Amino acid sequence: MDVLVGLFIIATAGSAIIAGLWGALQANKISNYHVNANIVAKSQMEYVKSRPYSNGEWAYTLTPSNRSSSQQPSWWDAANPPLLTSRYEGFNVITQAVNFDADSDGTVEVTGDDANIRKVTVRVDYTGAKENPVLVLIDYEVDR
Repeated sequence: MDVLVGLFIIATAGSAIIAGLWGALQANKISNYHVNANIVAKSQMEYVKSRPYSNGEWAYTLTPSNRSSSQQPSWWDAANPPLLTSRYEGFNVITQAVNFDADSDGTVEVTGDDANIRKVTVRVDYTGAKENPVLVLIDYEVDR
């Protein structure tokens, strides 16, 4: 009887330890794709800001194996923007620039005080995430 009680106590403690390790492993996996999403989003934002200002609204999508756009920025070509590295397999990045209503009057005046300001949004999705987007980064681009 004492042996059975001892085995029960060891099994219960072992189950708790395994459950704790499993939870830590899952938290590490979630943290890893959030960190990688942050790296990808910031690098895309910096890339857009390093390119020449492109008039009009535009958007593009990047993965490690594909680049697509129906509204291309003026600097778009066969090599730009570069694909994500294979390290980011499973990530999908959508970068979009839209005209910005700087004076909040509900109208974007191309020749008015809203001229040459774009709101740039970088959305990062991950195929293994329970919720998408994993991260959305918003900033502004000005033609100076």
